[in-house]
Amino acid sequence: MIFEALGAASMCWCPIPLYQVFDDTRAAAIGDALCTKLATSFAEETFALRAELELLRLAYTDQQARFDTYRRAHLEYKRDLQERDLG
Repeated sequence: MIFEALGAASMCWCPIPLYQVFDDTRAAAIGDALCTKLATSFAEETFALRAELELLRLAYTDQQARFDTYRRAHLEYKRDLQERDLG
């Protein structure tokens, strides 16, 4: 679906190029890079949402020790993400 959309978007020229050669290798590399970025982003967002959900669940229970342990792990995860973005 992503590759089809990239192909369709590549033909949004007026007039449509008729005699040029479409570089399908480059288009595939762009699609692969986009899929990789999306997968990474979705994985990070899913982890963050699960972490927040777990924080909420633990916050409303009497499991303070587990909450503190999880909170520390969550803060370390955020710190790692920031270091990766800055590095």
